[in-house]
Amino acid sequence: MGSLPRVYQDLEVVGWKQSLGAEWAGMLHYKRATGSVHQYNQCNYRTYRRHHIGISAL
Repeated sequence: MGSLPRVYQDLEVVGWKQSLGAEWAGMLHYKRATGSVHQYNQCNYRTYRRHHIGISAL
């Protein structure tokens, strides 16, 4: 798919700073749930992760 969208790059950096496994697991769950990576911004991710994965917000 060519170069990754900006949001993926940002979350990759976040992933390295936090628990990489948990960050990427959250991203994959969110992608499956919404069917879109374009909606996957930091705000949506925090809300999704807090409600569905149970990890404290960044």
